Amino acid sequence: CHISCPDLRVFMCHHNYFSRLPTELLDTSMNQLESIDASYNMIADTLDLCRHKTLKTLNLGMNRMTTIPLIPNSLLTLDVTENRIKEIEQLLSVSDASPPALIELMLSGNHLSEIDGSTIEKYSNLQRLDISSNKLKNLPYQLGLLPNLRAFLVASNPLFTFKRSDVDSNPNAVLAVLRRRAPKREEASNTPSTSILSAFISNGNSIVLSVSHNQGQAAQSSLSLDPLVRSLKGSPEIASKITNKLELHGFESIPGDLISIVRDVSIISISANKLSSIPSQLAACPRLVHLDLSKNQLSDLSPLVGDLFWASTIRLLDLGGNRFREVPIEVLAQLKSLETLNLMSNSVKSLERSTWLPASLVHLELSENQIEDMEDLVWSLALRCPNIQVLRLAQNRLKKIPLELGLLLEGRLTKLDLQMNPQQAVRHTVLERGCVDQLSYFKNRMTKEEVVESRKRLVAMQDALLAEKQSLSYIYSRTKDAYENSVIEAISNANLSNQQTSKELIDSSERQASLKMIAECKVRIDAVQKEIDTNFSLSQAKRYALKKEMAMERSRMIKEERKLGLRK
Repeated sequence: CHISCPDLRVFMCHHNYFSRLPTELLDTSMNQLESIDASYNMIADTLDLCRHKTLKTLNLGMNRMTTIPLIPNSLLTLDVTENRIKEIEQLLSVSDASPPALIELMLSGNHLSEIDGSTIEKYSNLQRLDISSNKLKNLPYQLGLLPNLRAFLVASNPLFTFKRSDVDSNPNAVLAVLRRRAPKREEASNTPSTSILSAFISNGNSIVLSVSHNQGQAAQSSLSLDPLVRSLKGSPEIASKITNKLELHGFESIPGDLISIVRDVSIISISANKLSSIPSQLAACPRLVHLDLSKNQLSDLSPLVGDLFWASTIRLLDLGGNRFREVPIEVLAQLKSLETLNLMSNSVKSLERSTWLPASLVHLELSENQIEDMEDLVWSLALRCPNIQVLRLAQNRLKKIPLELGLLLEGRLTKLDLQMNPQQAVRHTVLERGCVDQLSYFKNRMTKEEVVESRKRLVAMQDALLAEKQSLSYIYSRTKDAYENSVIEAISNANLSNQQTSKELIDSSERQASLKMIAECKVRIDAVQKEIDTNFSLSQAKRYALKKEMAMERSRMIKEERKLGLRK
């Protein structure tokens, strides 16, 4: 009997005795499937999942596999711990023009004797790599050059060319050794110029521009990208082809003119620099899908506040390894299609009022911050983020883990990491379990009355959110009508008889977008004002934060009204 599930998004068959995956069933949902959890089974077959272009998470841990599965470039998380895998070359056995999106790769407890450097260097987006408990005797230098790698586990391997203490407890020292072992590139000049174009730009219809500067160079402080900008301005035929990716590493500033020249790229990676601010031109890249600002010295995204040309296209935003003390809500609230957000290794302290979370969010990384309370986040995830699959808050300052996390058991969450927090109510052995076991534990700790009350509260919040959307639609309609009337009146007073001109003014997509933003601002201002007026338990700090948020919304609304001529 052939079973078809074309709308299947999450497939879970963990803790069974399956010797193979039901690939016939999975193939029926090839364009929908996002997550597979087949851990703790007896699967030994070589799996080919390359055709599942929407797959984001794949967990095959605790099986009997001897070869690594073939995966699509869209995959974000691959877990094959405790198998019998001997090599990873097969990861790149299927060619694809786009770079692999893989962020997490768990290979611990296998039979790896070597890591192929030419394979692993292609995974430039990799942030978490676990190759502990294998049979590795050496490591390729390419591991030390992965620009986004933040969590690296390599313990319990016979690596005799490294200090044992570093292998067991200081993997960053291992990566530093690998970087020193990398072959040195010969330098032709101290500043990027036309020669760099020929060295770093590939031929073809779509060009990748990658310029890296060795942090160890003596003249690093004087290095400038201005010659490169002049070269690109003088070669418009080359500049027009840079539509794939822009990579800049090792600089203290990025000229705005360079961003303007390559504004049509879909991927921008300016990680591992020393940037304390970013150019405002970064907001005007209409096709941007992937933005990596990690490993800099950023504390805010104020240059991006306002009109974001990529608000509806961006899928991945990496802000890890910076100096953010607050979540940059003023920017994140505009990102309606964001799937992956990384704020790891910052100084974020509060997650209150997490209403900025987009419904499209799949992966949220908040590890290694200073967060003390996650209750607001849990409710917002349950209410607003039905697609969330990965949530990490390890190494924070959580004093309490809310049992309401158990409500996410009914969703799609497959990865949860809350380890290394000072809370004492939940045993560390519980937090080391799989996601489903953790969520089940939290839910089972709640009384029946607490479960009922929590569900009632969630329903009430859903009703309030629906009412907010309806109110937003009504305000938008009223604002739109008022604006159209003002435009028609202005045209009439100016004796403009051309009806086509008035239609173009009213139907302009830019004006429609401004009207929507004004309506959204009004709804948020009313909601914040209501909370300030009615919630008498607010602390002084939170009341100040709410007033600051309301002032920002008013400023944004006034800006849009001035664009439309509704305010002088």
